[in-house]
Amino acid sequence: QSVHNLDMPMISYPEGNLLWFRNICSLVKVNVTNTTNDPVNLAYIQVSNNTESQSGQGSVYLAGNTHVNVATSEPIITLADNQFRYVQLNLSGSNAILPAGGTRSYYLIVAPFTNATSGVNIRVASTTHFNDLPLGNVTSLARNTIAVVNFDFQ
Repeated sequence: QSVHNLDMPMISYPEGNLLWFRNICSLVKVNVTNTTNDPVNLAYIQVSNNTESQSGQGSVYLAGNTHVNVATSEPIITLADNQFRYVQLNLSGSNAILPAGGTRSYYLIVAPFTNATSGVNIRVASTTHFNDLPLGNVTSLARNTIAVVNFDFQ
């Protein structure tokens, strides 16, 4: 069993004698299964906004500088304008090699979002090619949640 260290941005706010801590972002857990007969050398996994009117670049930001409103026990995170519309996990070494028939989980931290009218897109790329999984039904992701995606690399 391996242990994964995750950098999850958090905020805190006081309430009387207590100091509450809350995650302000969310996770996308991508379970990648290699359905081929050979090991695959993965290059990256990318989550991007899939709004068609923006040629895949979308209008919903998934990462970048943020403003956080901590006035309530449910903090609200807002990304500043002109930030990033995708989050990419670059892979190398033993984390990049997926054996034939093997499955591995990867985590990407994304800012919560709403109104991604055409959903999001997951791209799993190897050193030779890539596969896309358009998730048209994923049009929002609440703060402090985990979205689980199963992806068969063919």
